[in-house]
Amino acid sequence: MTRLQKTALAPIKRAALRAVEADATSARRQARNLIETNQRLDAALAQLNQGLCMFDAEQRIQVLSSRFLDIVRTTTDEFPPGTPLRKLHELGVLRGVIDPENAEEVYQKWLAAFAKGKTWQFDRALPDGQIVEYRVWPIENGAGICTIEDVTTRRQRDADYLTAVEELKISHQQFNNALDSMTDGLSMVDKDFRVLVINQRFEDLFGVQLEAVRGEDVRDVITRIVESGVFGSIKPRPFMRKIFKNAEKGLVSTFTLASGRTIRITHQRAAGGGWTAIYQDVTESTLAHKRVAHMATHDALTDLPNRKLFLNRLNAGLQRARRRQGALAILCLDLDDFKSVNDTLGHPTGDKLLQELAKRLRRVAGKRATVARLGGDEFAIIQTGHQPDDAIRLAERIAAAMAKPLDCDGQLLNACTSIGIAVAPTDAENANDLMKCADLALYRAKAEGRGCYALFEPAMNRKILERRTIENDLRRALGNQEFVLHYQPQVRLQDDQLIGAEALLRWNHPERGLIMPADFIPLAEETGLIVPIGEWVLREACRTAASWPPNVKIAVNISPAQFALRHGLMALVPKILEETGLMPFRLEFEITEALLLRDLDRAFAALHELRALGIRISLDDFGTGYSSLSYLRAFPFDRIKIDRSFIAGLGARDDSNAIVKSVVDLGRNLNIPTIGEGIETIDQYKLLRAFGCQAGQGNFISHPQPAESVFGEFTLRKDERRVA
Repeated sequence: MTRLQKTALAPIKRAALRAVEADATSARRQARNLIETNQRLDAALAQLNQGLCMFDAEQRIQVLSSRFLDIVRTTTDEFPPGTPLRKLHELGVLRGVIDPENAEEVYQKWLAAFAKGKTWQFDRALPDGQIVEYRVWPIENGAGICTIEDVTTRRQRDADYLTAVEELKISHQQFNNALDSMTDGLSMVDKDFRVLVINQRFEDLFGVQLEAVRGEDVRDVITRIVESGVFGSIKPRPFMRKIFKNAEKGLVSTFTLASGRTIRITHQRAAGGGWTAIYQDVTESTLAHKRVAHMATHDALTDLPNRKLFLNRLNAGLQRARRRQGALAILCLDLDDFKSVNDTLGHPTGDKLLQELAKRLRRVAGKRATVARLGGDEFAIIQTGHQPDDAIRLAERIAAAMAKPLDCDGQLLNACTSIGIAVAPTDAENANDLMKCADLALYRAKAEGRGCYALFEPAMNRKILERRTIENDLRRALGNQEFVLHYQPQVRLQDDQLIGAEALLRWNHPERGLIMPADFIPLAEETGLIVPIGEWVLREACRTAASWPPNVKIAVNISPAQFALRHGLMALVPKILEETGLMPFRLEFEITEALLLRDLDRAFAALHELRALGIRISLDDFGTGYSSLSYLRAFPFDRIKIDRSFIAGLGARDDSNAIVKSVVDLGRNLNIPTIGEGIETIDQYKLLRAFGCQAGQGNFISHPQPAESVFGEFTLRKDERRVA
């Protein structure tokens, strides 16, 4: 080739070379870009939680991320692109990532799902506690993607969530069960008064269901409930006004349902706003409270108002009468000879008689009058109207009604009532004085005969004023040392030897002089002053007797009021004996039948305690009571005291002689000594001694004397008795 030709071809060669070099440079650049892209892809895949494996239609691995290799614990050297996917599965089995026991089953299942174009997924719990999730799904051209992911934390979180949800469900169910097991209804509303919760009891009470009212304004719910008539005739607006007002004040709202049940509603404000309301059925407790209140104000036997309720109504009636310038009458009633019914027919029959009498009085008096049982056989009636005319007509109706026998469980019993009437404001203006006026009128009625009535008269009022004056003086008498004791000697009739003396109380009034017991002891017993007076008498008598000869005893009367305070008396007697130095056997208590009537068993128990101390017990006024003989059989009395009413007739009346001799003989047969009181004459003295009576007491032997001269008259009259 010529030089010219060589020169002409050179540019062409250089251009071709430059083109080749450019292509190579472009290829290298593309390779570098591809490498960089793959590196970025690998870096991106490495940041994913899932390991990624991409495979082609022939199930050869195309892409395998480093995260995938880490989970199955292998390297890219073992799985270059083009490696069969089956080999990766076998490695998973070898590494324990796939359960070897069902590895083939797993492989076939995902192949079947893949062939159907479906995604297949399963979890595998590894021995170290790690949980991995496999997921395989197809993409275009028959290729597919497989991911593997450590889902231990997520599964634990899911498990914790499910556990929490289940616990919440259980807690919610327990809460609902607790609410539904409540005996009270409950509702909860939010700050906007929307219903949050109601329990089963609420639904039962008011006929609503939670699902129907949840989220509804509670005021609308209440309106529907009230309008349904559950709460009777009350309207929704006043109902809500009451409960909301009480809720704000912290007060309870009480309603009576149409069914008759009583519901108490209490509200409590919630911390975040809103309210909780409790609907409590208090029917039974309300009825119980009413029963207790009724029992406190009504007589248990007759169900009539008792004294407490009677006085309350009387005071209220007096106030109304004053406001209206009207009149009011009270009628005090007492059954005549009621005690004989109890003694002869027994207390059950007596109780039945009182019950039938109460029914008849209530029927005769009418609904506008108050009929009350004050105690025992004492009744009272409050009546308004034209007085005293209406009260007189009522008393006459009662007398007419009482003319018909009362049926007491088949026994027809005749009962008469005495009635005392007092009118306010004519006779008295306050309840206490009016009752006293009616009592005085009752005493007058009883004095006039059976079945009578009497109106209070002003002359009776003087007795009230006198009684009140004596009562006030009596209260001051003990502190002013106005009481004194006189002593009446008691002798042994056989040889006229002094054996004792009875302590007799006197009141040395600064204005009225010496007052006898009959004029103030009943008032002292009524006012309760007999207790401190009795204590003074016992102490003073023991102190005086302690200075007498040791064979001389002291007899002291014990009143029913003192005896009623059994424990006080039991503590007082040993204390006084110790203070005064008197030996117990020298002390004798004289008791009357009235003391035993109140509570026989309790009385006898106390008497036995006193006898255990060494104190002697004497039955006073023997023969005047109804059951004296039965008492002698029930208790070993140390002495029987024959009442002065029988002694007074000795020598003058044959019946008195027979009675006294019978009592003396009875005592001898029962080995109980007898003593006759009230001996006034030498003949009475002689007869008692002749009958065999062991002891005597009376003015013939000696009048009661002060302590300083107690045995003076007794000694002076000794010769006179010796003649007898």
